[in-house]
Amino acid sequence: LVIHMHQNHARIMHFDTAAMSVSPHQQFCHRCPQFGLRGCKARNKPLMTDVQRCNRIDWTKKNSRWICETWEKVLFGDESTFCLFGSQADTYVRRFPGEEFKPECLNLTVKHPLKVMVWGCMAASGVGRLHIADGMVSRTKYITVLQKCMVPSVQQLFTSWFLFQDDNAPCHCSKQVINWKRQNNIDQLTGLPNLPI
Repeated sequence: LVIHMHQNHARIMHFDTAAMSVSPHQQFCHRCPQFGLRGCKARNKPLMTDVQRCNRIDWTKKNSRWICETWEKVLFGDESTFCLFGSQADTYVRRFPGEEFKPECLNLTVKHPLKVMVWGCMAASGVGRLHIADGMVSRTKYITVLQKCMVPSVQQLFTSWFLFQDDNAPCHCSKQVINWKRQNNIDQLTGLPNLPI
């Protein structure tokens, strides 16, 4: 049964333990930690197609000979959304029976949580400026972010040549943004879809 769990983690929740003539489900769950199997929330990861996987492997092979000094010249930048109230993730609590509605055992939620989008950048030498975005980031807003935050961050983090890495979001790949980067001598590290930055 433990071998079956290693082969298919999700389906084990619906696995018929009686069919394998093992002890009841509770005892089975009690014994799992003894074999190193813990109950965990599945991690989120972007869905990738086979083409995207191949592109990622090709990109890795292409850059595999880079030395640390080269990677130290890369500035990584991206946007991220943060929920200002409550948590979007599942919260685990330990409680006694009958305590499920005690305030300290609840994960408080609102129907439309207040969120904020920020843009930030980082390099091996440290972090750059943080920009709080007003709504969604369009190509013109992105150029403003690059002017107000990325350029000063480069002056703070680098003394000479650098490479800039952002993902393939539509506002990052627009002709207007590409032209602005070219006019300002910003060398772009070729990106991939679903970059984990």
